[in-house]
Amino acid sequence: MLITVIKHSAFLGSKVDFVVKDNFYVRSQPINIHYVGENIRDFFWGKVIGPMSAYHIFAYKLGKNTSTSDLINHFGGGDGSSLVVAWNLLLDQPYGQGGYLDTEGRTNIFLGLDYSIGVFWYKNGWSIRAYPANAKRERIWYAENQVIILK
Repeated sequence: MLITVIKHSAFLGSKVDFVVKDNFYVRSQPINIHYVGENIRDFFWGKVIGPMSAYHIFAYKLGKNTSTSDLINHFGGGDGSSLVVAWNLLLDQPYGQGGYLDTEGRTNIFLGLDYSIGVFWYKNGWSIRAYPANAKRERIWYAENQVIILK
């Protein structure tokens, strides 16, 4: 899989419930989101994620094309809480400025057991998509993409 650790940071946690549909929708404030995929709306729209404790966040760069199942076998799968972390990272880069998330055309991958979340900067806005683990054709993530892991 040829994975390299490229960043490490801390997520200080959250003290309130996180309502997915109240945050991940197309708009220009406070985060310039251009696209929210249908799978996000279908699978996560009604979810409320409770307060979270602090975590360490690691970003890994893929050295070769890798399937979702290989990533889950290597790192384990997360739960919906990665959406809270994604949101907080997006708050630091609302208009694609430099920061923790890659903005150079590569996907920031947040793993889940049922879905993987892909967050990427494209044409002056963020695109947020979910890829089901049980799809007929497994998702292959390209080399150079960044995998975000909570530990």
